[in-house]
Amino acid sequence: MDQNPYAPGSADLKENEMKKSGGFLSIIKKILIGFGVVLALIIILLVWAGITTSKTYGKFDGVAEPYIREFLRNQSPWNYELAKPQLSFSWLEVTTDEQGDKLFKYFNKLGALKSIDSIEWQRCAKQAHTSTGKIERCDYSVSATFESDVAQIYMGLSLEEDELKIIQLQVNSNAFMQ
Repeated sequence: MDQNPYAPGSADLKENEMKKSGGFLSIIKKILIGFGVVLALIIILLVWAGITTSKTYGKFDGVAEPYIREFLRNQSPWNYELAKPQLSFSWLEVTTDEQGDKLFKYFNKLGALKSIDSIEWQRCAKQAHTSTGKIERCDYSVSATFESDVAQIYMGLSLEEDELKIIQLQVNSNAFMQ
């Protein structure tokens, strides 16, 4: 039996079916708009981070590598007292002279510096610090050969009063395992 499209109730049935399919499409549309907004925000944040990093990197470009080379040459043998003028306020704030001496004496297990094999930029960032305010820093990975072994040195440099300072220094080598 065919239903009469003009019969009472048949228009309501079609209208309900259209509302159901329209409701589903409306939900999908809202979800896609939400994803679009989130994607747009992510893109805006990435562009902003790129611009900020670029500005910070520009302040370190051309001066960081010579600074790192000079620092490592002057630290053969490692000497905390010689390094102190090159250490950031943040470093000196959290490290006692006793701790610094002990750390640099430990680094002396590497022996004399033979060569700096590579210096690679890792990243730049602006950070907030409780006592100094904003810190602009760039991090570098350095591969160097010493008398005892090869070392991977992770060095964070910061700008303090337009002067480069070392804010982080991490030295990894098999020489420390002996």
